[in-house]
Amino acid sequence: MGSDDLFRKRKERTKAALRRKKARRDPLAVVLIVCEDEKAAPTYFADLRDKLGLNAHNVVITGECGSSPDSVAREAIRRVEQEPDFDRVYCVIDRDQHNDYDKALNRIGSKRLRTRSGEPVLFKAVTSVPCFEYWLLLHARYHTAPFHPTPSRSPCAAVIAELKKGPIPEYEKGLQGVYDRTKSRLQQAIQNAKRALKAAEAAGTNNPTTRVHELVAALFELAEKKNKTG
Repeated sequence: MGSDDLFRKRKERTKAALRRKKARRDPLAVVLIVCEDEKAAPTYFADLRDKLGLNAHNVVITGECGSSPDSVAREAIRRVEQEPDFDRVYCVIDRDQHNDYDKALNRIGSKRLRTRSGEPVLFKAVTSVPCFEYWLLLHARYHTAPFHPTPSRSPCAAVIAELKKGPIPEYEKGLQGVYDRTKSRLQQAIQNAKRALKAAEAAGTNNPTTRVHELVAALFELAEKKNKTG
């Protein structure tokens, strides 16, 4: 990479940081959402953010960190320590067959982050077992049968196979417009996710579960506050 490219990228990062500092003077919280990849979850949350009328200065979404849960946690920490302008940080991670899933949860649970002014940052894991696509499946139906690996496919591949049977037959990671395709059943998905969490807790398991609805609710609350404050 040439010196001109390095200068340009540094200039872009500086401008982004200045915009976030300005956003901190607004009544809205500044949110960072870090995802495992640049496909399914980032696309979904970017669509949701735009539909809610939020902007990329108050809600920053990235998937540029690798595909493992601990890489997500480490990238979130790095971003906040480099740019301490975020009030809330959400790590969107999948259990699937990752060996560092528990390590990531421990890192997120034990790390104490602070804003530039010294205020504590909400640092939270938004987990899905086995993967984000389980959240999408809950828009179509309530499902509590566990997903296990087989010699031919991963647990997440099994979820995607179920997803293709009905709600989104053409689904592939990175498919555009997934939020629009599923938003009419959003409340059903939220209730199904809450119900599945309770069922899993009663059964002493986490397969399958998701907490994506908690982040969705947080973004809706942020949008509502924005609308009230004008």
